[in-house]
Parts: sequence; structure tokens; C-alpha cells
Amino acid sequence: MNQAVTQFRKAADRGYAPAQAIMGLHYLFHNSAERLAYIQNLRKDVDISEATTMWNIGKSEYDNCRRAGRENCHDPEAPPR
Repeated sequence: MNQAVTQFRKAADRGYAPAQAIMGLHYLFHNSAERLAYIQNLRKDVDISEATTMWNIGKSEYDNCRRAGRENCHDPEAPPR
């Protein structure tokens, strides 16, 4: 038996679905509402992370523009929350 099959069987014995075993998640959702709430929260966290990354890139470009003494610099405005 290969290692993946062994891992899946061990995860199933502990009550995890194969996708959870692959992703290393240690959550057992008791119903679809719990799963949906988890996914929605995860999506919100990812959205904030991506927005923050894009804001940091824009801020860096703005700072570089200002340091270079250029006048047509675009301020990235307020950081995401």
C-alpha cells in the first residue's frame, strides 16, 4: 500500500475527509453551515491579505516616485482594513 493511501486511511479513521488530510486541516465540520462559515471566513482573510499586498506595492511605488522627485505620483490612499 502506498503512502498516500495509508495517510488517507489514517485521516478517515480520525474522522477527516481526504481533502482535509491533503491540506493538513484539522477541522471536522458537523454540518454544511459550519463548513460554509469556515470557507466564508477563509475567503475574507484571503481578500484582506491580497488587498494589503496590493496596497503595499502601490505604497512602495508612490514612495519611490516621491523620492525620485517626480510630480505625477499617485497616492495609494488609506490601507485596507
